[in-house]
Formats: sequence, C-alpha cells, structure tokens
Amino acid sequence: MLEVQKSTLDMAGSTRLEQIRASMAGEQLAAAPEKPAVAAGPAEAAVGPGQRDASVARLDEIRASMKDKAAGDSATSAG
Repeated sequence: MLEVQKSTLDMAGSTRLEQIRASMAGEQLAAAPEKPAVAAGPAEAAVGPGQRDASVARLDEIRASMKDKAAGDSATSAG
C-alpha cells in the first residue's frame, strides 16, 4: 500500500516539475492542470485587472531578461 502511495506521489511530482520546466522555458503547457496548485485567496481576488496585466507584463520582462542573460552566458563560455 505504501509503495502505491509513493509511486502516485512521485508521478504527480514528476508531472508538476515538467509543467514548471515547460513554463520557465516559455513553452505552452500541453494541458492545463485540472485544479490550480494554490487556490485563489482574498488577496488575489482584491487585485484588479490592470494590476494583474502589469504583473504579467513584468513577468514577461523578467523571462526575457533571463533568456538574454542565458544567451550571453553561453556565448561567452563558447568563445
């Protein structure tokens, strides 16, 4: 019984890790998770649409800067 529980937990963790890696790489996830990892709380409900758009834009900027930095790091290490 414990082995079944452990393998189920390992599989769920592995799937979630793959989703995180895909999202960090800027790829689209194959399928949206059935339920969110964290439920929306009152603090998230209080955020207006304009603030959410600004947050998404900021995350996009951070991702772009990380890609630029990674490209620069690989270029300097190759040369």
